[in-house]
Amino acid sequence: MTPATITFNPRDTIALYSRGSYDELSESLLAVLAFLDCNTYCTLTPESSYCCNVFVDVFLTLFVREDYLISDRHAAAFIQFNPVIANVVAMTPFRNTDPQLEILRNQKANFIKILALYSPRNLVRFTTADLFGGGALPASLWYSVWYESVEGFPTRLIHENINRHQDSLDERWMIAAAGPGGSSFPYSFSTYVDPVSDRNIKRHINHCIRPRFRDVVVRNVPNRKRVAIVTARWARTSAVYKSCAGFVASLRPQYDLTLVQLYNRETDFDASLFSDIRYISAEDLSKLRLDALTSNDFMLAYFPDIGLDEAGRYLSNLRFAPIQVTGYGHPVSTWGGELDYFIAGRDVELAAKARDHYAERLVLIPGIGAIPCRPDYRPHGRSRQGERLIINCPWFAHKCAWPHLRTLRDILDRSPQPLLFRFFAGPGLYRHNALIPFTREMEEVLGVGNLEIVPQVPYAEYMARLEEGDFSIDSFPFGGYNTIIDSLWVRKPVVTLEGERFINRAASALLRQIGMAELITRSAQEYADCILRLVNDAGWRQMLRDKVGAIDLERTVFDPGYGRYFRKAIDYLIDNHVELRDEHSHNPIYID
Repeated sequence: MTPATITFNPRDTIALYSRGSYDELSESLLAVLAFLDCNTYCTLTPESSYCCNVFVDVFLTLFVREDYLISDRHAAAFIQFNPVIANVVAMTPFRNTDPQLEILRNQKANFIKILALYSPRNLVRFTTADLFGGGALPASLWYSVWYESVEGFPTRLIHENINRHQDSLDERWMIAAAGPGGSSFPYSFSTYVDPVSDRNIKRHINHCIRPRFRDVVVRNVPNRKRVAIVTARWARTSAVYKSCAGFVASLRPQYDLTLVQLYNRETDFDASLFSDIRYISAEDLSKLRLDALTSNDFMLAYFPDIGLDEAGRYLSNLRFAPIQVTGYGHPVSTWGGELDYFIAGRDVELAAKARDHYAERLVLIPGIGAIPCRPDYRPHGRSRQGERLIINCPWFAHKCAWPHLRTLRDILDRSPQPLLFRFFAGPGLYRHNALIPFTREMEEVLGVGNLEIVPQVPYAEYMARLEEGDFSIDSFPFGGYNTIIDSLWVRKPVVTLEGERFINRAASALLRQIGMAELITRSAQEYADCILRLVNDAGWRQMLRDKVGAIDLERTVFDPGYGRYFRKAIDYLIDNHVELRDEHSHNPIYID
């Protein structure tokens, strides 16, 4: 995916500056940034490296000139390109914009420029309060795109900066523009940063969204048999679909289901369970064109995955059905909005911490609270070629956090033999030219040659490369679920570090379910020791592979019987919602 050469003439650009044609200069620079935002370098050839270096050199040199003023009509665009600026600068010998920010610190009319250049890679510091003091609207836009300036948190500097950023949310934050970068992107990404402080982000975003629906009139005449499923991810390849399709299918004989399809009408979604399909786009939301919802007869609305897309985050703040429920499609609380219940699994939740972990009232059903789909892949018995052990890390980039990577570094330092950590880092690395900076930062922690970054690849290739590995390990604090299923499907043992929430207990629940609890650890030290035993004890490693190979996954993992508990939960909520609401209780509801 190496793009064509940047179309950039430094002499023409400098001439625009020399003539004082500042608006033309801005448009020229923004055109190059737009190109770099949409075209990702997988490697840097001498030619592409030279072009990037020249552009960054000229861009930063001119950008900090005090007489070059950014007009109001270009201000938001420069702030929104903060992520690509941060990544492209990181690809060059400049590495970050610290010198430029120090130059700008004491200049007049520097505000927009600071917001465009200030990212989690900077050692230079500005307080969030001071930046919001310069203007709440542009600062709000900057605060949101900051989360997109890095795809993961692999280094200590990035990890500490982004946690500090999250902890410093300013009460003046507002929805600054349409689209994820301008408004509620931090809602979903904040959980990957820290699953405790994310609640403040979500509460504030919900608080800002809700007034937008103040004048929306909903005419709901509830029909007990009518249930809406609200999602943008009802495609068979989606992790949300894989986790929740079995539950929704369990409702079909008893309920009349409507799919509220968010965003694109052309999305390849599965319509087989629905008698009606209604569409809501991002444009519909921005203009409050909500006819698909404002007149309805739904008794209950089920959001499988609040948090993953703009429309779902918005609609979770609109009361359009008497009962509104969410679940593990995106397995974290909404911390606000118009949600009544969260359907969860007894095997993964610590009921005593329900109030700490969820704003919604927990409805606990037997099992994990999700029904996995069988992977669409036939294992071929592939194995690695070569002597070095391959350890699968099926972690999207935003699950790569510095504290957990330090544990992998410890494993490398203690291992008597060379290892290769293979990271299946996902499609996010193709946003904002993030691939090369992320790879370099991972190598900074784990060492060059000790890891392989696999960005988005076709599903069959992903599964085949997963099958080549010797075993898999789980991420932390945000662990996997569907990726654990994938590893078990290709008969690979999985080591996990158990925490206190679904996001770091799903893997351990699956391991208990198949009788492999010996791979569950409860501290970073135990996690490292278990992995090193797998590395060093070939007999134990083979025994575990044989054990996984002998497990009847159809019976232990893919048993469709758990769907009946989800249906019973929906039945119970519909039959008892008025009484449950009037209890004003946060105690979990148990379904047997």
